[in-house]
Amino acid sequence: MAVIAALAATNSGTIKDCYSIWNKNEKSKKTLVYTSTGSLSTSALISKGICSEIYSSDGQCNTDYLIQKTSDIKRLGFESTKCWEYAGDNNLVRFQDNNWHVGINSKDKKILHIKSVNDYMLFAEGVNNQDKKYIDATVHLDCDLDFKGKHIPIVGIKRDCAFRGVFDGRNHLIWNGTIKDENALYVGLFGYLKGVVANLIFDGRVQSDKNLAGICGLNAGRISCCGSVVRLKAKDERYNAAGIVVNNEGTLDRCYSVLQRQMIIPPFVYILLIALIAIIIGVLGYFTIVAALNSGKDYAKIEVDPGQEKNDSDNGKKNNERELSLELYEEVEISRTARICKINFTNPSNNVNKIVVELQVVNDIGERVTVGKSGAVSPGYSIKSLPVSNVESLSGSEIKGFAVMRAYNEVSENKAMIDTEFPVKVSFSD
Repeated sequence: MAVIAALAATNSGTIKDCYSIWNKNEKSKKTLVYTSTGSLSTSALISKGICSEIYSSDGQCNTDYLIQKTSDIKRLGFESTKCWEYAGDNNLVRFQDNNWHVGINSKDKKILHIKSVNDYMLFAEGVNNQDKKYIDATVHLDCDLDFKGKHIPIVGIKRDCAFRGVFDGRNHLIWNGTIKDENALYVGLFGYLKGVVANLIFDGRVQSDKNLAGICGLNAGRISCCGSVVRLKAKDERYNAAGIVVNNEGTLDRCYSVLQRQMIIPPFVYILLIALIAIIIGVLGYFTIVAALNSGKDYAKIEVDPGQEKNDSDNGKKNNERELSLELYEEVEISRTARICKINFTNPSNNVNKIVVELQVVNDIGERVTVGKSGAVSPGYSIKSLPVSNVESLSGSEIKGFAVMRAYNEVSENKAMIDTEFPVKVSFSD
């Protein structure tokens, strides 16, 4: 039977100060590390906010100190109820404690900067071809990488091309893609690792008929301050799967994983669904369904911004759905440390639409990057600030930005066809 472990399937090295949140079916066997002949300490498995079984009774576990009580989670340096959250439109899980960041000494070293998906593809290809420019490089990930549902290549796909350098994710995210390779023995962001991977978050899918994990297959180096939010799909029970690393021979510290259930629908369920759809079509009629599909409704279901405040701004007669009034200062200020953007935006009470404000900036390579987004601001309300992200790669004291306003009908929540944007001057307070 295949092992599915929250952190690692086997450990002959060192695992410390790690935790996992297990979102899989309660009937699934929960195991932090299946077999450990190395050191495993100050780590926890959390299910529904409660520490539970920390390793399989079928395996071995040599431990220094393991967290088995919810009250002891504070030993990791954070509150378990505040250590992670869903953020953004795609329910990405991001670590919230800035203390979990390891400094990488890159002084006097040539830095290989990854600023796009294409840069990452070239990096993976270079490592797998044993190009010393890449395989021994000090790498900085300068922005989040959205693979838009496409294939994410394995870095270090074979033992003789294991990555030996330093990959500093700089708390950025690689997400929205699938890692798969039917010919590789270890499938993950890194197949074989002899170097260092730090400050990196992966959110995506991994599937294989061999060994698979979120961050690494076989780790003989160090993985530090990394997060793995992963949907694992194992095809062969002879091999193992894990949230972060399959076989750990090196060091794994201050890392976390979130295991999410992979839903598999049996073929007979598809047949039943098709039959049910046929019955619905017969009852409602073809033209009724076509009319519904073409109605243009977009039920946004966007929650009201928790920071909105009532104001007395009223420009008189109510607008119609295709008119939009607003008040916005042309200067905004971002605090990189507090991850807050000071913005003064008002949705006057004569509007019929609620408005979502999105702050975009132009980075040093000329690309627009979204750094902040509000909830829905109701007519007659204002917001003073936005939570921000993706600011680590932005430099200078002042950059070009845009405030993008997206409108939704307050009653029906349908998307209005009157989006607009304004240029703003963005400065940094720190």
